[in-house]
Amino acid sequence: MRVVAHLGAVRGRLLGVALGVTAAALPHVAAAKHDPSRALELPGDTGVAVALTALGIVALFAVTSVAFLYRKQRGLSWDYQLADGTLSEGEGEPEDHDSH
Repeated sequence: MRVVAHLGAVRGRLLGVALGVTAAALPHVAAAKHDPSRALELPGDTGVAVALTALGIVALFAVTSVAFLYRKQRGLSWDYQLADGTLSEGEGEPEDHDSH
């Protein structure tokens, strides 16, 4: 069930990234269509560069997702990374470290 929730979150993030890229590119596309003399000619290998960039981003998301799932499956969490007073996963009351 955790994997399904994680995949749903990743899907939402990817949708957000896609919408953000589209929104960022829209003014440039509109300006290029409005006055073509202001637009630069695209190099011949633009498609390859865009495809490799997209492939790299997808690979980065895949590696990060696998690492996250591995860490969760193995229970690898470090308490020193938590803020003071924050409980670890599956623990009850926090210990008073000053009493030792």
